[in-house]
Amino acid sequence: MGTTIWISDIKIELNNESIIVLDFVENLTNGKVTSYDYSFGYTKSELKCGKITNYKFGNAEANNGKEMAKEFFDWFDSAPPVKELKELKRPNKDEEECVKTFFIKKIKNKKEIQTNTIKVKPHSYLR
Repeated sequence: MGTTIWISDIKIELNNESIIVLDFVENLTNGKVTSYDYSFGYTKSELKCGKITNYKFGNAEANNGKEMAKEFFDWFDSAPPVKELKELKRPNKDEEECVKTFFIKKIKNKKEIQTNTIKVKPHSYLR
């Protein structure tokens, strides 16, 4: 029997000032990972009414689960339904590849470890 587990909602800011949210999913069958899915989106959007919504990185520290959860749910609860968006915009292929590469090289194998916000220099994600 197959089961899908939603693992991560990760936000990564690029040097073009876009913040991309990566939803990383592990698909399991009989308790073993059978495949991965990656979904990308922007945290900034314009509503039909003209209002702009955007995620801002807060000051929550990894050792403060209550503040981390508050920061996540403040953003999650403020995210508008797609039907209210002026236009649904998706990251381009270069942005997706940058975020996916960074995630695989720097986060994926350590995803169970809580961390504070990580700042890296441009292109250091490739090393």
